[in-house]
Amino acid sequence: MKTTKKERRDLMDAIYPITALQKRQKEVKQAAKKGIVRITEQGVGAYVFSSEKAYEESIRKAVSEALYEAHLHEAIAEARADVREGRVYDDVDGFFEELEEELTI
Repeated sequence: MKTTKKERRDLMDAIYPITALQKRQKEVKQAAKKGIVRITEQGVGAYVFSSEKAYEESIRKAVSEALYEAHLHEAIAEARADVREGRVYDDVDGFFEELEEELTI
């Protein structure tokens, strides 16, 4: 799936030189309302700035992604254990036959 320049820009944090805090305050504040703003000094990342709402959203997103990743790792571990223990099916019919047996018991 191809992304547009605007979509790529929306995925990236805004980056401003430290002088923008004095010269372009309104622009930096607007960017901070939308998400994380990175402030550079002499071209090197130095500070991070955001609105309270954007900060809380970034924390919520990070927690959600971490929980999803943990769930994924757990599911993969369970699947590997199933394979080791021979709890696998050779075909779909075998799966549905066993499922039907379990449901009729």
